[in-house]
Amino acid sequence: MKHKIIDKSRYILFEVSGDYEFKYFQHLFSIIKTECHNRQIFKAICDTTRARDIFKTEMERFYIGKEIAKQTGYKIKLAVVGKKSNINYFGETVAVNRGAFFKIFSDYKLAEEWLLE
Repeated sequence: MKHKIIDKSRYILFEVSGDYEFKYFQHLFSIIKTECHNRQIFKAICDTTRARDIFKTEMERFYIGKEIAKQTGYKIKLAVVGKKSNINYFGETVAVNRGAFFKIFSDYKLAEEWLLE
């Protein structure tokens, strides 16, 4: 698994690709937090549509949701874009219930509109 960081001026785009690795994905939200703070841009999109075999269990979704809340909280507005077949909103619920300013999308354009509103 790897990621690419693209400065879109009004937000930061993190493009994730490769075979899914839970530990890598869990650490990614710490990287997002650091990049947002370093660039003083507090809006980000994490595009996971190029990642393969993402989320093996519901517990992984739970722990990722907790990590998103821990790392980004309410200070960073974060949208994750994923394949529709991978989305069930459990991780979003976990993150939002813990104070994250976070939403999951299957459409990049809708994610960008929400992020920039």
